[in-house]
Amino acid sequence: MSEAEIKAKLPYFNLKYRLFDEKEKEAITYNSVNELFDKITRSLPNWNFWYGYNIPPPILVIDEANLLSQLGNSSNEGAILLKSFLNWLVVNTKQQKRFHAVLTSSDSFFLNWVINNLHIPHATPYVVGDLSREEAEEYFEKHALP
Repeated sequence: MSEAEIKAKLPYFNLKYRLFDEKEKEAITYNSVNELFDKITRSLPNWNFWYGYNIPPPILVIDEANLLSQLGNSSNEGAILLKSFLNWLVVNTKQQKRFHAVLTSSDSFFLNWVINNLHIPHATPYVVGDLSREEAEEYFEKHALP
């Protein structure tokens, strides 16, 4: 199937949702974040859709994921929000198989934080280094995606 044929069959996702509106300066709340998670979840097809077209599911890449530890340490509400986000990732990556998630960080202690604080002993680190865009694409296609 050609790329144009695949694109023609894929639904268009436009969430039209802003977590933070510059004009109103509204605070980010637990409810507003959960509303965003729900909207994203409802917009993405499950694994059967991707499998039916013989294409891999999308990949959510979160750069500077080490900042998640600051959220978890900021306050009780921040810790609850972080736990909700991580649970949302598990549901959508493992249970519903809607997408894959890759957390990236240049912080060498981030993996330790993931393993120790989130109790995820099976996390697999990939040390990539400082790559050009072309080198990064080649790395992901050959090593991370298969």
